[in-house]
Amino acid sequence: MGEKHYILGIDPGTSGAWALLAPDSGVVHVYDFPLMEHFGHNVIDYKILSAQMGAFKDQIQLAVIEDVHSMPMQGVASTFSFGVSKGVVLGLAASFMIPIYTPPPAIWKMNLGLTKDKQDSFNLATKLFPDYSHHWTKKSDDGKAEALLLAHFGKRFYKKEIKVSDFKRSFTQR
Repeated sequence: MGEKHYILGIDPGTSGAWALLAPDSGVVHVYDFPLMEHFGHNVIDYKILSAQMGAFKDQIQLAVIEDVHSMPMQGVASTFSFGVSKGVVLGLAASFMIPIYTPPPAIWKMNLGLTKDKQDSFNLATKLFPDYSHHWTKKSDDGKAEALLLAHFGKRFYKKEIKVSDFKRSFTQR
């Protein structure tokens, strides 16, 4: 078994992404979710995602998966698809025996000084990880920037820069 030195950040959804951050060395890996067409819609290719994440499974000490929910005015099909995406990434992390933390957007974004504006996420990711900003050059790349910021948020737990007791919602290992 390899040394557990990565924090995994996941921004669920078909436009989401996943990122690995090594808290001590600053090594970063950023990936879009692999997609496939299913009845005319793009869906996450879970077999490929499982193989990709599985390559790192013994090196991941914590998965930080954004706790997403349906939003007002969101269609039933897209809400269901979003929920399936979240469930699959939770299941993958659990099957790899990785401890999971699922902070809602309001918690992790507040902690990092962000708002709902995706441009804030691009700006902070670029400030913190300038060598990796080529991963989020388009508006549609917000999932990559936010996945890396979720990993950064998880790193702050690892480094004990923030405590779970700082939040109303407790840290849970699922």
